[in-house]
Parts: sequence; C-alpha cells; structure tokens
Amino acid sequence: MTSWGNWRLNPTKYDLEYHTSGGIVARTIDLLTCTQSSQVLDWIMHESSGGACESHASDLVRAFNDLLHPRATMCSFGSDTAITVEDIKALVDEFASGKREWGKPGVVVSKIQARPLVRSLSPFARLCQVLVDRRRAMMRESARVGRVRRR
Repeated sequence: MTSWGNWRLNPTKYDLEYHTSGGIVARTIDLLTCTQSSQVLDWIMHESSGGACESHASDLVRAFNDLLHPRATMCSFGSDTAITVEDIKALVDEFASGKREWGKPGVVVSKIQARPLVRSLSPFARLCQVLVDRRRAMMRESARVGRVRRR
C-alpha cells in the first residue's frame, strides 16, 4: 500500500484513506469521483481548512499528483478538462502495480493526453453550446436550401 504522510492508497477500492495515528481510517476519498480538476481542488481546500494540519493538505496534493497527474490529465495549460472513471482506474492501477515511476507520467497519461480535449462545462454552458450548435446547423441548412432554390 502506497502512502503520503497519513494518506494511504487502497488500490482495490480506488480510495485514498486518511489514517489517524491509531491506524483508524478517519476520512476516505473515492478517487473515482475525481474526474474534474474542480473536484480535486475541492478536496484540497477541504483538507487545508477547518484546523487540519498543514501537512494533511500537502500530503494529499502529492497523492493526487502521483496518482492522477492533474496538470497533464485535468487542467493542462489552464484548460479545465474531464477524465473518465476508466482513466482513473488505469492511472491508479498503473501506479499501484509499480509500472509507473514516482513523479513520472507513464503510459496512461500519454494516452489521455493524446485524446482530443473534452471540456468540462457547467449544465448552463452545455445548454448554450447545444443552442449555438443547433443555430449553426439551421443556418447551414438554410444556406444550402437557398442555393438549391436559386438554381
């Protein structure tokens, strides 16, 4: 089991567990829910507030970085993107099996980076994008029909 301070990876459940000094699991982060950079940031902010020890948050950042490579897979060049649950499983499996060296991206990150970016949009932004796409399609169809009638 790989650990960062009191944070330990449970690779069978794809969880990060925070263990107290007595070995009790005090907190669990389901990595499969961390598909966007905002979700990862939310956990980091949660751990850095509320009187938690400063090392809890910094250890968590190191764990996220080693496991998910968020700069490469979620927010490359400041562009918020989403990864899939399958991506997260592949990243964790690759790390847990020792196939990826500490601090290096590995094969899975390279495959994720090679895919076209999937922007993570809010529901309102998605709706706006759908409406814009429909409007463009209508304008193209209107222009096509207009060309046909003129002939």
